[in-house]
Amino acid sequence: MLGSWSFGDYFKKEACQFAWEQLTEVFHLDHKKLYVTYYGGKDDSGLEPDYETREIWLEIGVPESRVLPFGAKDNLWEMGPTGPCGPCTEIHYDFMGRSNVAERVNAGHPDLIELWNLVFIQFERHEDGSLSPLPSHHVDTGMGLERLASVLQGVTSTYDTDIFQPLFDVIQKSSGAPQYGGKFGSDDKNGLDSGYRILADHSRMITVAIADGMLPDHNHRLRRVIRRALTVSREVFLSNKDRAHQLLCDLCSVAAESLEGAYPGLVSRLECIRAVLMHEDLVLSKFQAETENIWEKNLLKRPQLAHIDIKSSPGLLRVIEELEMLASRGLEKVDDEKAFLLYDTYGLNEATLRNVGAALGLELDVQGLHRKLEEARERSRKCGSLSSGEAGMVSRRVAEELRALGIPPTRDQLKYCYHKDASGSYQFESVEAVVQAIICGGSVVSHMEVEEKEILGVVLDQTSFYHESGGQVSDTGFIIPVKGNGFKMLVQDVQKSSEYVIHWALFQRDQSDGSVRENHPRFQVGDLVKLYIDKEHRINMMRNHTAVHCLGAAIRHSVPAIAQRSSLVTPTHLSYQFSVYGMQTSLPNTEKEKQDSNSFKSHTNTFSWRSFLESAENKVRQVVSSKGAPVRRKTMSGMQLLDEMSRASSKLEEIATVPGEVYPESGVHLVEIMISPDSNALNHLVGNESEDVRRENALLTWSREPCCGTHVLDATDIMDFCLIDVESAGSNSRIVKAVTGPSAISAHSRGGQLLLQIKDLSKRADDILLRVKNGEASGTEDAKLQLLVDSLGKELKVLLKRAKRVGSESFTTAIPYMDRCHALELLSTLEGSVKEYRKEKNHQSIDQEMSLVVESLGDSKFLVHCLHYGAAGPDKVLQKAMKLCPKDLPVLVLAAVDGGKSVKARCVVPKEIANEKFNAETWMEPVMNIFRGAGSAPKGHNPHFVFNMKERKLPANLSREESLKKFDLAQQAAQEFANEVLLKSKINT
Repeated sequence: MLGSWSFGDYFKKEACQFAWEQLTEVFHLDHKKLYVTYYGGKDDSGLEPDYETREIWLEIGVPESRVLPFGAKDNLWEMGPTGPCGPCTEIHYDFMGRSNVAERVNAGHPDLIELWNLVFIQFERHEDGSLSPLPSHHVDTGMGLERLASVLQGVTSTYDTDIFQPLFDVIQKSSGAPQYGGKFGSDDKNGLDSGYRILADHSRMITVAIADGMLPDHNHRLRRVIRRALTVSREVFLSNKDRAHQLLCDLCSVAAESLEGAYPGLVSRLECIRAVLMHEDLVLSKFQAETENIWEKNLLKRPQLAHIDIKSSPGLLRVIEELEMLASRGLEKVDDEKAFLLYDTYGLNEATLRNVGAALGLELDVQGLHRKLEEARERSRKCGSLSSGEAGMVSRRVAEELRALGIPPTRDQLKYCYHKDASGSYQFESVEAVVQAIICGGSVVSHMEVEEKEILGVVLDQTSFYHESGGQVSDTGFIIPVKGNGFKMLVQDVQKSSEYVIHWALFQRDQSDGSVRENHPRFQVGDLVKLYIDKEHRINMMRNHTAVHCLGAAIRHSVPAIAQRSSLVTPTHLSYQFSVYGMQTSLPNTEKEKQDSNSFKSHTNTFSWRSFLESAENKVRQVVSSKGAPVRRKTMSGMQLLDEMSRASSKLEEIATVPGEVYPESGVHLVEIMISPDSNALNHLVGNESEDVRRENALLTWSREPCCGTHVLDATDIMDFCLIDVESAGSNSRIVKAVTGPSAISAHSRGGQLLLQIKDLSKRADDILLRVKNGEASGTEDAKLQLLVDSLGKELKVLLKRAKRVGSESFTTAIPYMDRCHALELLSTLEGSVKEYRKEKNHQSIDQEMSLVVESLGDSKFLVHCLHYGAAGPDKVLQKAMKLCPKDLPVLVLAAVDGGKSVKARCVVPKEIANEKFNAETWMEPVMNIFRGAGSAPKGHNPHFVFNMKERKLPANLSREESLKKFDLAQQAAQEFANEVLLKSKINT
């Protein structure tokens, strides 16, 4: 978009003259092909017709027949339901140059288009719909670059300009498809030309959006655009579906190069763009594979949904489920709240929501949805992140009441006024303020007779308290009346409502105040008070907030692209949720994998979340342990912020903004963390070569972010940093929690002690295992090893279970996440060694036991035995026992697992002995009857010769003695059956 602005410098006459001169004298357009429109009134907008603009055009020389009036739809601009507004005038261009075709203006004809729109901002609309003139008038004009190009190049379609031809060439060469033919509608029979236009258009939008910091995680529309482009790539142009994202990447490269002059920094962000597209391609492929069958079943039930593109509407199936629930409850309409929730949560547009609702017999509240969308836009415009407290404790009605009383806005810049003394301690001076308003029971009052433990809202003329905003919780502290009445106010929460800061305070008796205490002191507007913030509370938040910036920078510098999802700063800890792109080429397939996966594949190797986060943690620790890392705060306008962003020449200098965030026109705080060029934190940065960023005798930027929070003056004041918990929020997303300062130092100390304890126990266990292996250990030492292993396992499980419980009450006792991971690895290694030891002992025990059993057989014609052993591997135990038995005898062996908690059995009868009455299956029956078990022959075997009883758990309420008795009965039943049947068989013989 091309444009020009005037903020009170000039107005309608000059704007029209400049535009006409630019088009006719600079661009040399034929004035006979131009038409102009103006606001003609005659509607309910409340504005009079803009005859002033009409006269200006006539004075310039535009024929009266080409100066045309139109209504509010075409020629009235409004910011929203309230706020600045005004008429606009448009310049239209007739490609054909006909004598007079005024009737075709604004009629949707491609041969007569709107070229330039000039908006005259001169009124303000109030909530009651009334209008009042603005104190100064402004101009905002806009002209489409592509439309201007088509006019200057003499083509009626913007797609025939040199803006799109390079993109079409890339598509044609990559796919081998026929060249772009410029066909539309029914003429474009196979959708080829439409596909060309979609890919070219979408690639330009994707390039600029992602380069500007917008990511699919932040914006459903961007995700839909990317998925539409990937789908067109696959279905229209490419036979190799896996190359879809590569074609889009090639187009984005061309788009970035063509737009670099106007948007500096696009080319440098190409790696980030490619990473995002690769990830989205993987997610889309998996989504399509999972939903294809489900969607086909839905279409059989509701064929009217066939025109909806499921591939670019990932939330569609969930929306259908939710709407089906509404229909099942007998509802006939989707109200505005539900409609907005579905729109906001699943990213489906209004038309799709309306179509799905109609298919289920539900009417969508379209007007209500429009109202909710406008309210959301209004909140975004008014609030942004810098006034997130507006939706807090104080209603808009109270803020309006304060404004109506003429109470000036609260000055709160003092929250940034603090320094360090000669010893390095932070000093926060007390501040004197005047009470401007008191809020009690949701109403504004001028005075109160205060009760002890009563909570009031206090508005002051100025404050040093930080209000909740930007993910950082508010300050706490005290407000103390200067006149002294025996009471003080404990500030528990601070919120901002519009331009007012409200301190929510609990009245308490002031034990340190020697003045006479009044039972019901009078507290009123005009009282002078002193403010004291809780120093420890503030310093902890400053440490944690600066640490969030350090961590975010460490992650950003290590991956091609990152999307910050949210952050939380409290006095006890910090939390940071983010997604990374460009590190994976495959995604987990099952829900369990999604929750448990700790690694996935990157471009060149396996990406480990643990290694990645450990590296990020180390980088932060290197920053905070350096000789000096100054934290700077620069206050600037929104335009200055944009200028700073455009001048970033390396990834280190990039400013991390929140996509879609509305930053104020003035008072933007840019927080910069500087580090020394020899810092180890600069090693292995993505997109930066060491020689490019390490400069002699200069500090380098580690982090640059617009932020309204409070920060330490030097990152070394953070003291230390420790990750204490990591949660999975998806295959490429994590939520990390961390502590700083003394809490981090203590956590690392606890972690180190835990690891030393585990290593010591592991060493002692390894020593005993080695002596056992070498045959040097006595029976006493063998028992000692067993006790040590059992004790170690129990102790570690208690420690790790306690350490994993992360909450506000346990941040001071938490064990570092990395140390927990290491501890689990050591435990796993030790358990593996012990398992091998026990396995070997089991084998030795089985060998000895079965050897004794076989030796004691004498002239017995069969063998029945029960083995008692540990918890693992009954199949292998039975297999080993069978191998040690004579091959010419019938054998039945039971395995009592874990002290008799479950049972399994195997029976083998030689072919020469087996018959209908005595075989492996019939012999196992009395055993299965006792345990109420079931069995079968191994696959491919005859049940007469081999038969297994499946593992069967015994009742949990069965005592050990009762369990052993069952095993004795089973052995006895097997022996009696064999004796009886074999004896009869011998007699008959």
